[in-house]
Amino acid sequence: MESKKAARVGLIFAAIFLFLVCLSNHEALAALLGKILKVTLPILLGLALAFILNLPLRFLERLWIRRFGKQRRGLRRGICLPLALLLMMGLISLVFVAIVPQLVRSLGGLVKKIPFYVEEINVWWEMLSNLLAARSFPFSLPKLNLTVDSLRLTVSAYLEEHGHRILNASMQIVQSAFVAVLDAIVALVISLYVLAQKEKLSGQIKKLLRGLFSEKNAARILNFGRLSEKTFANFITGQVIEAVIFGSLCFVGMLIFRMPYPLLISVIVGFTALIPIFGALIGTALGGFLILLDDPIKAIWFVIFIIVLQQIEGNLIYPKVVGNSVGLPGVWVLIAVTVGTSFGIVGMLFSVPVASVLYTLLKQFAEHRIERKRQQLPPEGDGG
Repeated sequence: MESKKAARVGLIFAAIFLFLVCLSNHEALAALLGKILKVTLPILLGLALAFILNLPLRFLERLWIRRFGKQRRGLRRGICLPLALLLMMGLISLVFVAIVPQLVRSLGGLVKKIPFYVEEINVWWEMLSNLLAARSFPFSLPKLNLTVDSLRLTVSAYLEEHGHRILNASMQIVQSAFVAVLDAIVALVISLYVLAQKEKLSGQIKKLLRGLFSEKNAARILNFGRLSEKTFANFITGQVIEAVIFGSLCFVGMLIFRMPYPLLISVIVGFTALIPIFGALIGTALGGFLILLDDPIKAIWFVIFIIVLQQIEGNLIYPKVVGNSVGLPGVWVLIAVTVGTSFGIVGMLFSVPVASVLYTLLKQFAEHRIERKRQQLPPEGDGG
């Protein structure tokens, strides 16, 4: 017993010493962690992709079992896994097929409308100058001789002056995109290997935990893992449901207010709403830009409409849908999202499922303590 206490004290002092060393060398530690993250990024992405792909895979395998039974697991996995991958890639491709052509057409329309926009700017500038002169303001606007030719010359001069910077930035973007594509391919291969042998990997992890820890602690770690997996899976499902609801409300509202591109922009807004908080802002910016190319006034009304819809969605729909999916009360969802924004994008993405796991663990701990106290109480009538 004394040796166990001494070991615990030694571990505590070692942990404190390690923490102080890391704190005093936080810059070197951050650089080291950055290098490790860069090397292991494809593996982490592959595990994350495997987790996401496992959701449609489980659904397809349940359908297979209902139809053909549990026999031939290898055949079931060999068919359902490619189907799950095709389903996810098909949905992503459908979004891009809907967005890219319309975006190209909108940019082409913008180029054609440049002379009209130039003329409108000149008219507005002259009206503003006349208004300032009529009101006897102490300053006046300079003359604006904006033409398509002068605009073209300005753009050409800028490109000639800063062309090398633009070229270098473009090369860096191409290089980063190439590296990202390679990482994505490696991550996809890793995810397919993990899902193809997930039962075997799960058994190896359980065996490793039981070899490293006592049965009680191993059971606790496995219980924590199952709880985390269930919570994150339900969170992703809730995010998808919430995004579909938000996109549908956007589509109905755009039809009512007769805004252009209702289906396209609703798909964009719904797809980007999968990202908590900032996803809807990205969708709003893209949708507002597309409408701006067609009708600037309607673009302003669209932004106002989405802001109102976001308030309804963020305070009523999101806490209800996502909170129910992860087993977290709505008020705690709002608190988790608010706190998560302090930790950047990662905090916004994972604040709700992490809060749900902590909430469930604290709830289980409290119930266990209450049950133990209840068992220690003497039966009624035995007080003498």
